Amino acid sequence: METLTQQEYRMAEGLGSTDIKVLLENPYLFKNKVRKEPTDNLILGSVIHTLILEPQKLESEYIIMPELNLRTNADKAVKAELEAEAKASNKTLVKSEIYNQAEAVSKSFLNSSLSLFLRGEVKAEASFFGEIDGVKVKARPDLIIPE
Repeated sequence: METLTQQEYRMAEGLGSTDIKVLLENPYLFKNKVRKEPTDNLILGSVIHTLILEPQKLESEYIIMPELNLRTNADKAVKAELEAEAKASNKTLVKSEIYNQAEAVSKSFLNSSLSLFLRGEVKAEASFFGEIDGVKVKARPDLIIPE
């Protein structure tokens, strides 16, 4: 078990669940490493996931875009700068409305009785590496509960 950032895990050698899904759906896309841009819903889920399980990593993995009026040249320039910064730092750029929604969902969850299991001895986002039939594989379960 290793503690890696999400980016370090993604860069590590081995097939993960997403790789296997792409390989099964379209071997050409897998072979040529064609990846879709993340949708707003995927980004929303990722931010919620981070806010609940690893809030300390929010700043190292995301850049939250302020509310912008993209009808103005000044705000278009701000957006372009943030996009360049996100790309250069290998972070995900998150629209303010998506972040606000993620924050509301995560606060609601953390204030619920369901969040009690997070207060025990749990390990979030541990990375595991192995080999199956000569193929390197990796896994990153959301939570490991020792019991």
